[in-house]
Amino acid sequence: MLESLEVAQTPETKASSKGHVLAGIAGVLVGLVLGYLGWVLPSPGGSLVTPTLIVVGTGLAICIGGALFAVLPPHRLEGVTFAGFVLTFTLLASAWTYQFSLPAHIAWDSSATARAKAILFGLNHGNLKVTVPPQPCTTFTEGSIGPLDAPYRACATSTAEGHFVTFTAAGVQARGMTYTDRGPETFLDECFRQLDGPWYMFTSGDLSNPANPCPIGYEFHGGP
Repeated sequence: MLESLEVAQTPETKASSKGHVLAGIAGVLVGLVLGYLGWVLPSPGGSLVTPTLIVVGTGLAICIGGALFAVLPPHRLEGVTFAGFVLTFTLLASAWTYQFSLPAHIAWDSSATARAKAILFGLNHGNLKVTVPPQPCTTFTEGSIGPLDAPYRACATSTAEGHFVTFTAAGVQARGMTYTDRGPETFLDECFRQLDGPWYMFTSGDLSNPANPCPIGYEFHGGP
C-alpha cells in the first residue's frame, strides 16, 4: 500500500495530472471562443448554415492540431484530453450557433418586445381594432434590438387581420426580423423561422424554385 502511494505521488505523476488540468482548461477556453463566434456570426434572415460551418471548421482545425500534438510521446495524453474537450465543445457550439444563438439574443434583450409594442401603439394609438395605413419606416442610428445592431429600420403595419413591426438592417429589405401577432401568416411568399414567441426572422424565397424555395432552416409560406 505504501509503495503504491509513493508511486502515485511521484513528480512525473504530478506533472501528468497538471498537464491534464491545463489541457482541459485550454479546451474550455476554445469552447468559449467557439460559443462567442456562434453568438456574433448569425444574423437575422441570414444563412444559418454558413456561421455553423465556420464554427465547426474552426473547432475541427483546433481539434486536429491537438490530435497532432498528441502524437508527441511526452504530451500524448494531454493532447488527447485537449482534443476531446475541443471536439465536445465544437459539437455544442455548432448546435448553439444553428438553433439557439438568435433566439437567445431576443431573450437577452428584455426591452425588445416592449419597444416593438411601443412602435405599434404609436401607430394605432392602442386601438388594435382599427385599420390604419402603414407607418413610414423609422431609422435608428444607435443601439440594437435583439441581434440587429444600428443602423436599422423599423416599419410597423396595423390591419384588422394583424399587427406587426419589421426590423431590417439599413439598406436591406429582403431579410430581417419581425414582431407579429399573425405568426407565419405575416410572411406571404417569404421564408421564415420562429425565434422566440411572437418574434420571427424572415428572408425572401426563391419563387423560381418551388420545390425548395428557402435556405436550410427556414420554412416557406405561400401567398394568397
